Amino acid sequence: MKRRKSFISNSSSSSFIVIGFEIEEEINFRSIAESLSIVPEDMLDEWNNDSEMEDWEIQEEAQELVEAHLNVDVLYETDASSKQIFGITIAKDIEEECGGSISIEDITNATEKLKKIFPNVSDVKIFYGNENC
Repeated sequence: MKRRKSFISNSSSSSFIVIGFEIEEEINFRSIAESLSIVPEDMLDEWNNDSEMEDWEIQEEAQELVEAHLNVDVLYETDASSKQIFGITIAKDIEEECGGSISIEDITNATEKLKKIFPNVSDVKIFYGNENC
């Protein structure tokens, strides 16, 4: 009989390791998406002309575009920081019995990518912990 040695929880959380930075203020994802020219024309028309569309809905759509285009994530409720974390996920849903590795070169490349996207950010860190889902 196999016994599970790792922690079992009924809560909705997900473990992670992210290379990133803490967000001091809300990010204007619409502005980023538009500056990267990644917003499909029909979506941009909807954002500009649909008076029933709320700003938070536009920001949510824009965030999805930015995350997919740049291959980055925004983590909201974590035990790693009281602030939001913006970064590149290098591991997710880590089990105690499972292992893995990432090269220093990959960590350096992820750090350089973030600094290229956000040149004013100087404090890129490795964050690890659990995110509430």
